[in-house]
Amino acid sequence: MTQRLLFLIADTGGGHRASANAVSAALHAAHPDMFDISIVDPFVEAAPSFAGATTGLYAPIARHVRWLWGGIYYATNSALAVEGVSRSILTLLSPGIRSLIDEMQPSAVVSFHPLLNHVTGRIIQELPSGGRPPFLTVVTDFINLHPFWFSPAADAIVLPTTQALRGCLRHGIRPDRCHVFGLPIGPSFTAPQPDAREKKRLRSDLGCLSSRPLVVICGGADGAGKLRGIAEELLSRDEPVDTVVICGKNEHLREELSRIAVPHDRNLIIQGFVTNMVDWLRAADVVVTKAGPGTVMEALCSGTPFVLCWYLPGQERGTVTWLRQHQVSRYSPNPHRVVDFINEILAFSPSEKHALLERIRTLATPHASSSIAAQRIEGYRITSHSRETV
Repeated sequence: MTQRLLFLIADTGGGHRASANAVSAALHAAHPDMFDISIVDPFVEAAPSFAGATTGLYAPIARHVRWLWGGIYYATNSALAVEGVSRSILTLLSPGIRSLIDEMQPSAVVSFHPLLNHVTGRIIQELPSGGRPPFLTVVTDFINLHPFWFSPAADAIVLPTTQALRGCLRHGIRPDRCHVFGLPIGPSFTAPQPDAREKKRLRSDLGCLSSRPLVVICGGADGAGKLRGIAEELLSRDEPVDTVVICGKNEHLREELSRIAVPHDRNLIIQGFVTNMVDWLRAADVVVTKAGPGTVMEALCSGTPFVLCWYLPGQERGTVTWLRQHQVSRYSPNPHRVVDFINEILAFSPSEKHALLERIRTLATPHASSSIAAQRIEGYRITSHSRETV
């Protein structure tokens, strides 16, 4: 008998939907025809239109007024503030989520977004005891976890790192409900790290036919960071490289880049929102990216050295520190300094590059999605041992 699962997300950035899609794909692969999975954004599909419009503010705030995002994050970074917001503004979501659960009668509800956890948990607790579906949370931030992630109603919380586990325990979640499997990403990132021959094939398939080093610049789904400045610095570099800028949904950035004069001995390739990110990451010699968890884990699993150029205050600040502590990546918001870091990586000796790739491999969790899907579940409460990550 097919069982229905309700996955709840919000499209603030692309990472939450990507993780939900990854777990969905892994479940379908591990248990063909067993599940009917609905991935729903309640802000858009189950809330008043003005409430749904608020998620559209995420991208412009994140790109242009980071200080405002940081202020919102830290102002609500307490159990008392979370309780207040959950019982006021977020109650606008309650009727829609309750209708989804009543209509679907899911075997389990899984949340991939912090703003949905407390309101959903409260709805499920209010259902008759015999009709309550298990409620799971999949955390998609690495280190700094906002209290919005931790609903006491969650039957299980899946975490990406042991640092996140410590935060979960500090917020009073029972240890038996916490499970560290890594950050779920798509199945295309489970392939072995590419060797030189595989990189050459990928570049050929992508239309990058020169023998110059390839640098891929990206800023998440919203194209955040000083990507134009970094591209211009690379184009003026003494030693020529080919530069790819993946702009995501940032059409203004695409227009700006199209007006840049490109020297004859190098290439500038401009991409919008791509569905073959894995190929670009695996083909590159160096990746420049923001500190978004999804993109960081994709870079780690691709086995490509990367430099961080931007982070969102609050949840992504700890990611920068974590990666630097493990000597996996460097960070600077300054385009000139970013290119200095790229130059250092491109000049690595074979032994230095091998050591870096080993450190990258240690942090990568390419099989997190399949690990989540493969667990022995009793009533959808995870019961097997979790995978510990550093």
